[in-house]
Amino acid sequence: MASPAAGLVVIVGSGLIGRSWAMLFASGGFKVKLYDIEQQQITNALENIRNTENDKSPMNE
Repeated sequence: MASPAAGLVVIVGSGLIGRSWAMLFASGGFKVKLYDIEQQQITNALENIRNTENDKSPMNE
């Protein structure tokens, strides 16, 4: 994978596969832009990504 200094990743389509790629690149430090013809699909993807990130927080033992 290229260095995050390479900059921006653009993903067309924010369904399951698009949002999965978005999470992968974002976790690697890349700036990610998601595009989709359906605005609601982007809204759902962003909500899913945020929820997934919150679920990754360390659990208290």
